[in-house]
Amino acid sequence: MSVREAYGVRLLFDQRFLRIALTFVLGLTLTFRVVQLLALTGDEYWGYDLSSYTGSGQLVLEGKSPYWDFQLQGTYKPQGPRGLYTYPPFLAAAFVPAAAVFNDDTFANWFWLAFGAVLLAVVVIRVAKREHIADGWDLVLLLMAAFAFAPVQGELFIGNVHLLLLGLLGGAYLALRRGTQLGERLGGALIAIAAMIKIFPGLMIVWLLLARRYQALAASLVTLVALVLLTIPVTGLQPWLDYPTVLLNLGPPVEFGHVLAPSAWLWNVMPEPVARAVVLTVALVVLVYATLRRSEPVSFAIAVALSILSAPALYHHYLAIMVLPMLIGLRHTTNVAWVFVAFILMSVGGQSIEGDAMWLGSRALPTIGALLVVAGLLVWGERRSEVAAQVPPPAQLAAT
Repeated sequence: MSVREAYGVRLLFDQRFLRIALTFVLGLTLTFRVVQLLALTGDEYWGYDLSSYTGSGQLVLEGKSPYWDFQLQGTYKPQGPRGLYTYPPFLAAAFVPAAAVFNDDTFANWFWLAFGAVLLAVVVIRVAKREHIADGWDLVLLLMAAFAFAPVQGELFIGNVHLLLLGLLGGAYLALRRGTQLGERLGGALIAIAAMIKIFPGLMIVWLLLARRYQALAASLVTLVALVLLTIPVTGLQPWLDYPTVLLNLGPPVEFGHVLAPSAWLWNVMPEPVARAVVLTVALVVLVYATLRRSEPVSFAIAVALSILSAPALYHHYLAIMVLPMLIGLRHTTNVAWVFVAFILMSVGGQSIEGDAMWLGSRALPTIGALLVVAGLLVWGERRSEVAAQVPPPAQLAAT
């Protein structure tokens, strides 16, 4: 009798048992996340980032600049006073209606939390069905895993825009996978909107160029210009002229205990600008290689992961966007073990760890998990040549 057939061991290979065990573990974890999130809604930092967006919208509504004077006068810390805004004027203009409607911060926080949760569920369901990843109860387990993912809980608590970015990039992926002219244009436009909310998704525009998605690229560039022109009557021209100065004056984080950015790790051995240039250069090299050698879904997923990792101030809740490349990895890689390992490593950072182990749990392990997403897609991702070999020649297609 083989080891696999031994009593107790064979259960580990029984699909029904594995589903029951996974349901129990995910259910327990998800319950803990929900209880933890509900407890945190009374914390002073609940909706901390959302206040920056609604606050900027309120300033624009009052005819003022979304940026504060000290942001234009010299170097400032990104973790400044509550409500400090450091993003393009477009997002401030987009939040003007919210500033006009939401007078109660608590209601705004709950609304944004619910909106983010819906976007997450829609992306998981739509991508899972499009890629034939899961259906039935397996799809329920996938949803449970997504909501149990620690960065997602952090994002729902802090009220940032990363679940919105997940929705936009997930929508772009689905649109591009259609292979239609409308899908091309819609995908490019959604990527442009993501880049106008935060700069780091702009790396996806480079991916469009490398992947020769020229219609999507054109749609993306046109959308960028259109959004700037549409924003100017709302914010005025001056915030757009001030924004480069706001970016250049943005200093390093107050403390590095929770900063996961690879460039921040390199600041210990090289100047900050050099570290950022090194990370961006490596990201571009990896992106070129992935686009040339891996299938389009895999290279898209790698582009998403690299765009997050290239952000100079990367915090744990940013990793909520990693749900998308991990989902794609479940379908388009030959070995999915890395997905589970990366999921666990990135979830560690959401826990309260004190003492000497804090840097390891809060910073090192989540960083390794995020890098593992790129490595897993590169090593086990389906190759472009293999996909091309599976496509029937035109004559065969015509015959069928």
